[in-house]
Amino acid sequence: MNFPSNIEDKIGFNTVKEHIIRNCSSDLAVNEVEKIRFISKKEQVEKLCRQTVEFCHVLIAGEKYVPIRHIDSLVQLKKAKIPGSYIESQSLNEIRIFLDGASSNLIFFKENEDEYPTLSEFIENFAFDDKIPSEIFSKVNEKGEVRDDASPELRKIRREIVLLEDKTRKIVNSLIAKSKKEGFTPDDASITIRNGRLVIPVRAEHKRKFKGFIHDESASGQTSFIEPAEALELNNKIIELTYQEHREIVKILIKICDHLRNDYSNLEKIYGLSSKLDFIRAKAIYANKITAICPEINSQKAIQLIQARHPILEESLKKQKRNIVPLDISLDHDKRILVISGPNAGGKSVTLKTIGLLQYMFQCGIPIPVSEGSSTYLFEKIFIDIGDEQSIENDLSTYSSHLKNMAYFVYHADKKTLFLIDEFGTGTDPKFGGAIAESILMDLVKKGCYGALSTHYSNLKKVADKIPGLSNARMRFDVAHLEPLFQLEVGKPGSSFALEIATKIGLPPHVIQQARKNVGYDEVQLDNLLNELEKEKNELVKKLDSATKKDDLLEKTIHHYQDLKVDLEERKKEILNKARLEAKSIISTANQKIENAIFRIKQSKAEKEVIKNEKANIENFDREIELEKVKSETKVKVLGGPIGEGDFVRIKGNESVGEVINLFKKSVEVSFGSIKSNINISKLEKVEGSKREKTDSSGNVKKLNFDINESKSNYSSELDLRGKHVEEAHSILKQFMDYSIMFSSSLLKIIHGKGNGVLRSFIRQELSQYKEVERMEDEHADRGGSGVTVVYLK
Repeated sequence: MNFPSNIEDKIGFNTVKEHIIRNCSSDLAVNEVEKIRFISKKEQVEKLCRQTVEFCHVLIAGEKYVPIRHIDSLVQLKKAKIPGSYIESQSLNEIRIFLDGASSNLIFFKENEDEYPTLSEFIENFAFDDKIPSEIFSKVNEKGEVRDDASPELRKIRREIVLLEDKTRKIVNSLIAKSKKEGFTPDDASITIRNGRLVIPVRAEHKRKFKGFIHDESASGQTSFIEPAEALELNNKIIELTYQEHREIVKILIKICDHLRNDYSNLEKIYGLSSKLDFIRAKAIYANKITAICPEINSQKAIQLIQARHPILEESLKKQKRNIVPLDISLDHDKRILVISGPNAGGKSVTLKTIGLLQYMFQCGIPIPVSEGSSTYLFEKIFIDIGDEQSIENDLSTYSSHLKNMAYFVYHADKKTLFLIDEFGTGTDPKFGGAIAESILMDLVKKGCYGALSTHYSNLKKVADKIPGLSNARMRFDVAHLEPLFQLEVGKPGSSFALEIATKIGLPPHVIQQARKNVGYDEVQLDNLLNELEKEKNELVKKLDSATKKDDLLEKTIHHYQDLKVDLEERKKEILNKARLEAKSIISTANQKIENAIFRIKQSKAEKEVIKNEKANIENFDREIELEKVKSETKVKVLGGPIGEGDFVRIKGNESVGEVINLFKKSVEVSFGSIKSNINISKLEKVEGSKREKTDSSGNVKKLNFDINESKSNYSSELDLRGKHVEEAHSILKQFMDYSIMFSSSLLKIIHGKGNGVLRSFIRQELSQYKEVERMEDEHADRGGSGVTVVYLK
């Protein structure tokens, strides 16, 4: 049995249930939420979690799951159990709508048995007479009214009523017109109904002059509502037919209820099934909202929660536009009890509540907000002592209430108990409080319990460092700014930073100094040592972040260099090929000129003038080649001087010329054709050049206006193509892959849903054509399965 009795309120589980209740479509599902119980059997927990996770996939995939409606009409259905009873037509219509929805749900999960095996197994033994909804609809329309053709007798009765009402109305209309002429009735008066009969408004002073039966009077008494004597018999017949109509409707409804009664047990089960499906759906909506999964269940006693988040705290922080700091929590045989220390408001209590709430949620069959790779053990009992239980009625102080709780722990805890204690031992004399707390802790260690506690007592920190099964842990603290970091670090004790915080608040130095003396040398030295460790830890984290950023920059620089090298090699090949073609053309032209010269000399029989002219032509051709050679070998002129944006530069010792795009402190961004690179300004020299503009085939100048920083800030490595046609998805996917390759993304997620698989096949076929794609695979089953493609880029 869990302790205390209000544990669900203490750890915030009641708030979680309230969130789930908001997602329920019916009161019956709300009742299911109220039935949630703590479970320690592995098969039951796994089954409940699988059901919820599968429904998460239904919601993520966007399947057309029929919401459960009118589930509360079970109250009306119960009337069908009594022979001879009937259900009103409006309620029958609600039952029909519910059964249509329930039928759709059964069909959906049976047709998708492979994707949702646990939910399909859950509904496989449920069935009902599927003719019932159509039978109800054949008698009752969508407005909940019994149809005219529900029976031949009803059709006949209603036709007679219509004819008589029409005849009566004509008689009354003629009488009211006559009464208006005689002044018995006001000019604006019209036919009125009283007690189901057509009547005429008549002025009170003329009511004795008007033949008929008085049914009512106005509030002022100035008008009487009289049924004309000429319409009296017709109205009587209409009333009689109305009674006949009601009797016939009751017969029809009783007949429908007889059919319902024959299949009542199955119908009642369908209501129960639907309420449970609605409950599972409500849990799935909440699980998706908090990005929850179901961790593995360990056969050995161990807890490994990775990136654990308190769902209620996270939602509260989101409203304040703040992010929660996830916790990594680990308990095993060697460190089964964590002794957590650190400053006040540093996150110790939140850590304990996070452990308690997530463990309780999971053992109630609800997925929890942790990352993949998390695992936990199923405990039989959870004991907590969190918060102030001071009681005036029972004459209990805060410390007395804590001791009372500890007594329960000591008497009832065992190897399958998880306990959580906040501010262990506080509330009394520190020496005695610390001693009692140490004694209780040692008893819990001997019992083999698992748990975590928060404390400020140094003796407990020392015990945790020596006794097997105990482990120190601390909430990290920014010593430089005296601000909590809300990060849990296992293995080291933490300081309360009491003196540092007191100094920051503004207590006089002499008071702080006296406090140090009062504490004693050893305690101050220990606290100083913990402070130094915290400072060193923070500095190492900063250096690690800096080193990581430098590694990223180096990697990008190497990529730029490799791209530049490839571009230069390609340009070199182009130049050599062009030179070979030009040389070949020159040789071919020279041969042609020589052959022509020989031909003309032979034709002129070697006349001196002809020979002289041909020789001059060949010499001119030779000079043209030499001139082109000189032009091509003219070196780039070095200008020197400061380098500015728009200048042309080259790397010293290299002939490739580029244009300066951006200036930085010690480097510049240079464009070498299509390649851009950041180069140290000391390695460049300014050269002669002119602005070059790229033109399109029509000769119009095109300027590329592309802000890479803006594009990168708007870029996401996830792409949602659900609901898109193949033609529409093609262009979106191509642009997405272009950006992903440009920004060197390594992991992509493309959400396409499951459906009939057409969009999924097209996407994977397109991706297989990219040389940058290393491999593709389905997402983890908890996060979309085959409805999401995970892409790994080289």
